[in-house]
Amino acid sequence: MAKTESVWAKMSKVDRRWLFLALWIVILLPYFVDLSLPLKITKMSQDYYNYLNNMPKGSVIIWGWDVSFAGWSEMEAQGVAVTKLMFKMMREKGCRIIIMGYREECGHLPERVLLQLGMHPTQNPDYGKMYVHLGWLPGGSVGMSNFAKNMRAVLPKDWWGTPLDNLPVMKGINQIQDVNLVIYIESGGCEAAISQYVVPYGTPLLVCAIAQNVPGNMPRLDAGLIKAMLAGIRGGAELEMLIKELGVGNINITGISTTHIVLMAFMLLANIGYFIRKSKGET
Repeated sequence: MAKTESVWAKMSKVDRRWLFLALWIVILLPYFVDLSLPLKITKMSQDYYNYLNNMPKGSVIIWGWDVSFAGWSEMEAQGVAVTKLMFKMMREKGCRIIIMGYREECGHLPERVLLQLGMHPTQNPDYGKMYVHLGWLPGGSVGMSNFAKNMRAVLPKDWWGTPLDNLPVMKGINQIQDVNLVIYIESGGCEAAISQYVVPYGTPLLVCAIAQNVPGNMPRLDAGLIKAMLAGIRGGAELEMLIKELGVGNINITGISTTHIVLMAFMLLANIGYFIRKSKGET
């Protein structure tokens, strides 16, 4: 009579493609079902929220974008959540928001977010009065240096071709000393913002960092060159929780969490099965 295989022996022969399918399911499921898991707010994200939310009434804030299309999948949650918070400050505190990009795609990415939030010039009458999108600033660090000295000499028009002198939001703003805060969302480093805005002029800087750049930014944060920082997908998810508007950040972080839970379950079962089979002389 043939020996019956144990459950553990059968499990060891399962086609690994079923495991890949299970991972796909738990990655995609949060996009269709609310599986929000508990997420503790880190001190770094809380400090970021506090600093930005406590800006004085009437502050002028540059919302600078330096994100590649490749990095946007990770940085979208931060970009959208920070934009929501700034528009809240615009309405409640009269803050003026200057949106601009530091790489080619960062004329289009902020426009996409404005459309998503109903703040595109075609959707909102406050455009040009309380906020503006200047588009892409070419020239890298040199362009930033010239912009800091004379904004209109470098970017005389907004993203849609309207002269800055025709936009009330830009009244009295022509150099970096007229700005109270720079927020910099990046997927390639924030060194240029520090060297052109912080060091020469002492302009406060908040950074939205892609996860791989967080370790390199920590000494700058400790030194006070960066006042506060959000870190990767988790930072975006935590800011969504702080502003009480859950979005893609919490979906992404839930997918990451459920994937890790399933992977750990697979590894635990595999090890339990191995040692049980070994104890019975099946391996």
